[in-house]
Amino acid sequence: MGDDTRDDEQPLPGGASNYGQVVRIGDTVRRPLREYSPAVHTLLRHLEAVGFTGAPRLLDIDEQGREVLTYIEGVVPLFPPPAWSRAPAVAQGVARLVAEYHEAVRSFAPPADAPWNSHVLPGFADSPLICHNDLVRSNVVFRDGRAVALIDFDRAAPARPEWEIGLAVQQWIPLRGEEDPPETAGPRTAARIRAFCDAYGLAPEIRPRVLDVVLASEAAGYEELRRHVDAGDPAYVELWNGGAAERIEQRRHWLAKHHDMLLDAL
Repeated sequence: MGDDTRDDEQPLPGGASNYGQVVRIGDTVRRPLREYSPAVHTLLRHLEAVGFTGAPRLLDIDEQGREVLTYIEGVVPLFPPPAWSRAPAVAQGVARLVAEYHEAVRSFAPPADAPWNSHVLPGFADSPLICHNDLVRSNVVFRDGRAVALIDFDRAAPARPEWEIGLAVQQWIPLRGEEDPPETAGPRTAARIRAFCDAYGLAPEIRPRVLDVVLASEAAGYEELRRHVDAGDPAYVELWNGGAAERIEQRRHWLAKHHDMLLDAL
């Protein structure tokens, strides 16, 4: 174990399950160890071995029992998302980064008993691909407006590619029609989802399942939010008070209204 205990810890914003527990010390990040950390560590070591630069490197375990990772320089678009992070080109850059990650991880052979922290819904977990599964804005690092790295692999687990893409679409494409006039919101959103799938390279026959993922994940996300709020989790209470539940319901209503048009566009 490392013995680098420092007083100059800088708490890093973002996150929910590790709320307030992730800190920066110099050019390193310290994060709590979890029961699934050994599986994540094997994944990070593989990504380093194959030369994938879009993820932090595992360095050590410090004397406080925290994992020590490299700090990746750049900008993370926290809530409320800045205007630049809403641009279609930014979303397509995220899709290309995810494609690069998936290509790097295809050769990964995880331990048979790896204890992944899976939140993948039934029907989407039967895959050898270890997806990131948490492509929220606070988990993507940008430099000069370009997506360069994924961080926080706590929810990495086996999942189908369309699951990963569906989760990313939720985060990186407006799904309430809020950025366009009502008469053009549907077609523009459909075009952005199609462009995201194109940038990733998602096979045409899989694309209809992206909308299935979005709808199923929105429902599951609402229930998870509600459970944590009822338990008094401060990070989730903050999300609830910030209007997260209302935004989920607005997206579900908008997606249901435009479902057939979006499906045809894919």
